[in-house]
Amino acid sequence: MGNMWNCIIFDTKIKDGEKLCTLKNKEGTITYFEDIPEEKFDYLLDDIEKKAKKEGKTANEYLDELARSESRKIAYRDFINEISRRNLNDLIDHIFHGHLRTTLVRRRGRLPSTKGVHSEEFLDNIINRIKPGSRRPPNPLDDEIYHAEVQMKDVGGNWIDKLAPNGNVIQTTMFPKNWDKQRILEEVAVAWKNKIVDPSNADKFIGTTTNNIEVTFYINNTTREIGTAFPIF
Repeated sequence: MGNMWNCIIFDTKIKDGEKLCTLKNKEGTITYFEDIPEEKFDYLLDDIEKKAKKEGKTANEYLDELARSESRKIAYRDFINEISRRNLNDLIDHIFHGHLRTTLVRRRGRLPSTKGVHSEEFLDNIINRIKPGSRRPPNPLDDEIYHAEVQMKDVGGNWIDKLAPNGNVIQTTMFPKNWDKQRILEEVAVAWKNKIVDPSNADKFIGTTTNNIEVTFYINNTTREIGTAFPIF
């Protein structure tokens, strides 16, 4: 098995007269595969090696990604059971499509303002878009969060910026471009699961995704539903 397996440990046990094998990470904190019959274990290892090599990874890296994927699925299942269907739909709309609302700008009153939009997954350049030339960096790496100016079109055909209370255009933080809708929702669920409250604001929580991106949540102080979730640097 060579160096691909230098960070993997194996456990065995006897159950009902059959020898079973379990595959864990080096620290023993993550179980990748459990209770595999001994006669099938070599086939499993060969399959893992082939898939890892195909993706240019070590076996440990490949298995860690499998474990993260499973943890995301579990977190998402718990998440959709915890919050209401309405809240989930509103959150999806907020992250992927955005809303046209108003922002109270000092000395100027309420002005039209885009809200939400933290992913490019469903932007169509018809009703919502990234303002041309505003993406920073221009070509984000995989799994990298980035900034962009997001806009929505009003009924008069005007592109409306996202405004801060001082009237400046907000640089929105965006989830990685290579994350699709399901990946984003699963990572939001992971962050929600491990969130902690901001000591300075009882309506603000911060959690972490499986690859250590921090996500900020704001909670409606009346309904206690999630109003927004977005990545932070």
